[in-house]
Amino acid sequence: MARQNVLLRGGWRYVKTIGGAEDQKYHNPWDLALRPDGVMAVLCRQQKNWTKIILNTFDDEEYLGEFGEFGTDVGQLARPTCLAFDRDGLLYVADEHSNRISIYSIDPKEVAANGGPPTIIRFGMVVTQVGKFVSHWGTTGRGDGELNGPSSMVFDSDDNLYVVDHRNSRVQKFTKDGRFLAKWGSLGTGEREFNLPWGITLDHEGNVYVADWRNDRVQKFTADGEFLASFGS
Repeated sequence: MARQNVLLRGGWRYVKTIGGAEDQKYHNPWDLALRPDGVMAVLCRQQKNWTKIILNTFDDEEYLGEFGEFGTDVGQLARPTCLAFDRDGLLYVADEHSNRISIYSIDPKEVAANGGPPTIIRFGMVVTQVGKFVSHWGTTGRGDGELNGPSSMVFDSDDNLYVVDHRNSRVQKFTKDGRFLAKWGSLGTGEREFNLPWGITLDHEGNVYVADWRNDRVQKFTADGEFLASFGS
């Protein structure tokens, strides 16, 4: 592939591009998650009754399959926003319409051992169907553990899950099975306040960084939500 040795600003080296206009599998990629074994999940989403999650390997770009049925029933996805793998390799998918976190098992080796994955016809194309629904948790509201538009999430080293509760202007922390642990944030412009926060990540020390969208800044916190710094306006 061209431009393999181009150095990007900041010292990052360009490696590869997966997908593109000529690849019909990827439509409107929204988010992705990479598992330590090299399996990559890509969330593709359009605005009208269509969503899917594509699985492939990152290194050799092997297509493993896809899944995703539009709807609000158990196992379905309406407006998924983000993906995260837990320590056991299960895929967590947040849905801002259903206000819940759905969990799926992704095991290509198990599928192969059972005779291979089934195929279905999607929009006139034959696709490989993988991804087994395991469970879900989450309810709509403003109380502890309730969600209103989960937009981003990340696991810490203890396999606890931080979730950006977008329309509640806060961050919540859960165990992987959905038990509420902690929260911080409220609507505003001060420290530990947010206005429609969206993204989240952790550094190697476990500090939490939150993209505070409408406040045009990033805030940094300890793992327990203590304010440390703010970057931006």
